[in-house]
Amino acid sequence: MKDIVFGIVLLLLAGGLVLLFAMFGELASRLPEQQGGERSQDVWDLESGNLGAAPATWPAAIESHVTAPDHRMLFVLSTACAPCRGIATQLSEELSAGTVPDVALVISSADQDNADKFVRQYQLDKLPYHIDVGGTWVRTEFGVDTSPSALTIHDGRLESVVAFQDIHALRTVVDQRKKGVS
Repeated sequence: MKDIVFGIVLLLLAGGLVLLFAMFGELASRLPEQQGGERSQDVWDLESGNLGAAPATWPAAIESHVTAPDHRMLFVLSTACAPCRGIATQLSEELSAGTVPDVALVISSADQDNADKFVRQYQLDKLPYHIDVGGTWVRTEFGVDTSPSALTIHDGRLESVVAFQDIHALRTVVDQRKKGVS
């Protein structure tokens, strides 16, 4: 009997892993790669996301950044997403120029090793970040399953979710919204 239960559990886990990789592939295909190295300047509001949600617990590495009383940004990046690599490159360039972006990161990855490699490759360890194996935390706590995406957090609660491919375009839209311009 134990062998049958073990077999069923193993089959379910294998199916879940296949589904996870299919999901990462779908997420990567939602935001097309631009030709010639140009990034889309569009910023899309996402329908996904549990607006107003506040996690029961925050990962320790990003908690102090996102629970501050003002508006904070949390970028969700995936190691399997080409536009996410573009965002990571932009962040790395800002860090190299001596600018420290006021953002925390959630790095979604199929496994810890890929996430660690991604953080090292783009030198993102100067920013607060949380490695979210399988994207479980961000999906469970906020209902967000798209990357790259930017979550606006206010007083520890999810205020908005947008998809983007260019940090400068995102900042322009965020600044316009703060001023009441659409």
